[in-house]
Amino acid sequence: MLDSNAVIGMGLITPPASDLMESWEKVLRHDSGIGHQPMENAPPELQYAGRIPMADVVKSIPPQLARQVKYLNRSSIFGYLAADQAVRRSGDAFQATPPERRGLFISCGDNAQVGGGAYSSVLRKATKEHTADFDYRTFNSSVLHDVWPFILLNTLPNNAFSFLSHAFECKGANTSLIAVPPFGLQALELAVRSIELDLVDIALVVAAASLLAPVGHFEMYGNGSISQCRRGIHSFSPFDAERDGTIPGEGGAALVIGNAERALKRGTKPLARVLGTTGGFEYPVDGVDGSTPPRVLEKTLAKTLELSGTALDDLGFLVLHGNGTKDGDASELASVQAISEKGGRSVPLCGLKPHFGHMAAAGDLSEVIIGIMAASNGLIPGTLNFRSPDPAFARMNISAEHRPCTRKRFAVASYDYGMAGQSCCAVLESL
Repeated sequence: MLDSNAVIGMGLITPPASDLMESWEKVLRHDSGIGHQPMENAPPELQYAGRIPMADVVKSIPPQLARQVKYLNRSSIFGYLAADQAVRRSGDAFQATPPERRGLFISCGDNAQVGGGAYSSVLRKATKEHTADFDYRTFNSSVLHDVWPFILLNTLPNNAFSFLSHAFECKGANTSLIAVPPFGLQALELAVRSIELDLVDIALVVAAASLLAPVGHFEMYGNGSISQCRRGIHSFSPFDAERDGTIPGEGGAALVIGNAERALKRGTKPLARVLGTTGGFEYPVDGVDGSTPPRVLEKTLAKTLELSGTALDDLGFLVLHGNGTKDGDASELASVQAISEKGGRSVPLCGLKPHFGHMAAAGDLSEVIIGIMAASNGLIPGTLNFRSPDPAFARMNISAEHRPCTRKRFAVASYDYGMAGQSCCAVLESL
């Protein structure tokens, strides 16, 4: 029987691909959207990123929405464009659903912006170029007359919600998840649960983020999670023995989830079934906040496999979070290793972030989308820049090259650690 939780539309914008098929072609060619971003007097760690050219993005915005888009922050624009792709690809299935039965589930969270560029001109007027002679009357008047009145909207991390709910007339159950970083998989789980509980008939799931704002970039540099980029654009190498950290990126990803049979009746071919989703926590053994739990994914992955009626042997491949950090990747691999030791083959593993940079919330949802494309095309994606494994994980099934895949089921896993090791997993099956 066809599942109600079917993927019937997908959209993706990544560095520097403007749509889903362009992003997929990039993966097939082993290309990377990470580029060198020269910064005077900056260390190499801060000069590499996956950046989307905004000039290309603006061209994709429909004229009737161009005026409203100026109120969105950077990543929210990416989220809108991905959502527009997904809704268009869902055909009549989305548009035929009454607005009150359309759900909207968003996961977003830019790192904070820094700088006073919007206020620089009024500050110069108020100080008359001398900070000791601050003219408060001039400052107040200049702010009222010279500063764009909606500048504060750019600082709202969830300012995509009002725009998306209006643009796509989603008036049913909804949630906006805000964190740095949140998970697109959490938004997917909420969408699936809402359909199962008959709160909505169809759901638009959107994940968008940018890790390129200076505050976030410098925070990653300060806590040591960013790669030193000794190999330039090839430095982002998850699971490799010489990995040394992540490289930030940005993007947007979107799915339309709905009933497969209804979609077929309206001429839309379902792309995949969501068989199970789970989120959970794994606390560090030493109790130190921010430290990596030794097997951050083990319980969540095992529970997701159980709920979806899937054995490890049933998976064609498993897409891991793969942020390229020493402890993080080791914790993920140890999780899979622990489950594998309980029985089953060594499931093929892969990490997709080197193609686009770490896109935070958009990362795991984009990995669901690339996973669907790969399983549909009989392919196990390779892990870009992977050369040799850690000795402790030498038997893990990882390759830099794409390989044939005969199974339709795959899993995607993601995690973050702060006060605890938060993780999410999903099992899907391509149709």
